[in-house]
Amino acid sequence: MDKKSIFGIAIAVIALVAFQLHQAKQMQAYRIEKAAYDAQVAAAAEQEAKKTAAGQPAAATPGAPSLGQPVNTPATPAVPEKIEKLQTPAADYAFTNLGGGISRTTLHHHILNKETKAPIVLNEFGTIPIGAVSTAAGEHTNLPFTSTVDAAAGAITFERVDEQQLALTKRFTLPKVDGLKENEKLRDEYLVQLDLTFTNRSAQALNVPPYWVHTGEAAPIHAVDLPQYIGFNYLHDTSNKFTNLTWFAEGGFLMFKRAARQFYPEKQEPMDQIRWAAVANQYFTQMVIPKVDPNGTTEVLRSLRGTGIWARENWISAEQWAKVGRPSMTRPGVHSIDGAIQMNGFKLEPGQNMTRTFQVLMGPSEYSRLKELNDYETELLDFGMFGLISKGLLISLNWLKGLLGSYWAAICLLTICIRSAMWPLQNRATQTAKKMAALSPRLKEIQDRHKEDPVRLQQETAKLWKQYGINPLGGCLPMFVQIPIFFGFYNMLNKAVELRNAGFLWWVQDLSQPDTIGHIAGFPINILPLVMAGTMLVQMRLTPKAGDPAQQKLMMFMPLIFIALCYNYAAALALYWSVQNLFSIVQLYITRDKQGAAVEIIPPPKKARR
Repeated sequence: MDKKSIFGIAIAVIALVAFQLHQAKQMQAYRIEKAAYDAQVAAAAEQEAKKTAAGQPAAATPGAPSLGQPVNTPATPAVPEKIEKLQTPAADYAFTNLGGGISRTTLHHHILNKETKAPIVLNEFGTIPIGAVSTAAGEHTNLPFTSTVDAAAGAITFERVDEQQLALTKRFTLPKVDGLKENEKLRDEYLVQLDLTFTNRSAQALNVPPYWVHTGEAAPIHAVDLPQYIGFNYLHDTSNKFTNLTWFAEGGFLMFKRAARQFYPEKQEPMDQIRWAAVANQYFTQMVIPKVDPNGTTEVLRSLRGTGIWARENWISAEQWAKVGRPSMTRPGVHSIDGAIQMNGFKLEPGQNMTRTFQVLMGPSEYSRLKELNDYETELLDFGMFGLISKGLLISLNWLKGLLGSYWAAICLLTICIRSAMWPLQNRATQTAKKMAALSPRLKEIQDRHKEDPVRLQQETAKLWKQYGINPLGGCLPMFVQIPIFFGFYNMLNKAVELRNAGFLWWVQDLSQPDTIGHIAGFPINILPLVMAGTMLVQMRLTPKAGDPAQQKLMMFMPLIFIALCYNYAAALALYWSVQNLFSIVQLYITRDKQGAAVEIIPPPKKARR
């Protein structure tokens, strides 16, 4: 590679690093400014609450909705929060009378990490209860309800009557899994049924406006979780849409900059046939699913399914993070997301009532559970264009784990099985590479002889390939086959909640997280990505060299590219790629002598003497 090429690559790398640092600096400044702004808003809200508690009228909200709004009296007494708790074998549910919904959900079978063994808590930082109902998304979601607990039935009922004598009754029924078959438990274990009943207790007809049912808030599990895995997800008809936290951040470059956004979508547009809406982090979800009869007519389904979606970015300060017992963080805070699904309004005659039923899913985003549901809930995982491969790999991984007892062994064995199936293909690619390397002098001679005639150069090169039975693309075929498998593995391993807290050897405590053993000047030291890069270098040195020398030198940058891509991703991904590289190294050693003897190139014909 000439000096110009090296200089160009160096400039490109420096520019990329500088751009990333610039973006990170801007993002950090935005986060700090936003935290200060949110603190001011919270302080103002606290002052309003104190005024209300003291008997002073609260500030009016322009355009406030009527559904569930408190009676407009000069002094509405503050109602203290009342928490009711119910539990199932899978989770504890804390219900709040302020908003009449699920305040927190504590999962019994999932922990933050092996050190603390603290359970995963969904909506832990949320200010809006799961199942809160309002006519304006994100507003008036903490109004007081009366509550009645039926512990024997595993149910709780909330009720509130607004100033128009419209009563809203909300009944949450917890799942009962005792006596169910295993596939039924998978389906129902984390499903709570929510029945919303609207009753007109007035003497005149009432129009119930379109209303929102809230999903609560999804927050990162760890402070280092990547924002692209945390966001709002909904299914419009059969099309899945996922908006992650990066959508809200300030973006763009130079004159194409875009201001930060807090709400999604920026403009509400009429929609229909929304089957469900969810907020999710990398491995857990809170999903609201309107319950419908799938055999109903299109008109009925359209009236019962969602008609709008809403999401809001929130800020969790480092102090709030530490207050609930999470490990301390070095950054000012992290972001989370609220969501809601809008439902159709309707008309109620005097004395008439209307009930809408929802399923609320709060638990791990496990493919095996989601596929048992009826409304494309597996689309929540969003495996991408190679989703079929990802699903097959995940099913195979769980089956192998059942046989071997550990996920790291299952990943290794699955990788070996895939590479063994590709052994003949890889052998042919290596043979092609050896032939091309042996033919390099002949190719150089042809290139020198016909450098002024590109057509003749191409003809002579093709003739040489044909003479020795070489397909120039044959050496690339294994890579083309590996690309969908790699991305399938990549997406699967980054979405598989089963890998959480699964260890490997003595230093990897969680295959779903980077295997960081320490920091140097704030930079994390991850072992498996370095092993991956080292095995790539060994593999490249053993692979026969073919093609243009400049291209060969450029390929030496591949380990650096892979480290940049995978360094802070799940350790399981680096484990998979390292095992694959080791398998290729062993294959090259085994087949080296046999293939070396098979490559004999006829020397170029001598020029005839005149």
